[in-house]
Amino acid sequence: NGAEHAVRAALRMKKDLETLNANWLGKPGRKQLSFGIGINHGEGVVGQIGHPRRQEFTVMGDPVNLAARIEGATKQYHHAILVGESVHEMTKEIFLYRLVDKIRAMGKTRATCVYTPLGEIAGGTPPPGLPVYEAAVEKYFARDFVAAAELFRTANLQMGGADFLCQNFMERCEFYRQVPPPPDWDGSWALTEK
Repeated sequence: NGAEHAVRAALRMKKDLETLNANWLGKPGRKQLSFGIGINHGEGVVGQIGHPRRQEFTVMGDPVNLAARIEGATKQYHHAILVGESVHEMTKEIFLYRLVDKIRAMGKTRATCVYTPLGEIAGGTPPPGLPVYEAAVEKYFARDFVAAAELFRTANLQMGGADFLCQNFMERCEFYRQVPPPPDWDGSWALTEK
């Protein structure tokens, strides 16, 4: 399926870029490169669009706009590949994922979960700390910020002590402990950048 191919291609691109950067490390005139990939799925319009004198081949639609917002969030979350709920749902039996956040993109009212693929399930093992991280996320969404912060702290240590997502959630837990979210809080975080 297309979603599986997209995730697999993104993972290969990431691996190849890591190899390229390792080969270029310390070589004069060679900079370390990075990229961000946002993958989403849904219906859109594809084709030549515009005035007959100035047409462009493009794709348009809400899923396309969300994919662009997800791609932009790769910088904010420090992960090169992020996928939307639709892709996660279609490929979760093939790839191991880690929930990154539940976001509300600019201009959108509905929140969506975004994930980062960790690799294929077949032949792979979950990284250290992932089960604790997932338990922490459950506590976070259940508004138990004290327990969530402690679990995120443990997961962070198990993941090497400098995990951005754990640290990000720990900061939010501290914030929400001091300023509780409103009763209708859906667990989402509003993105402030495109």
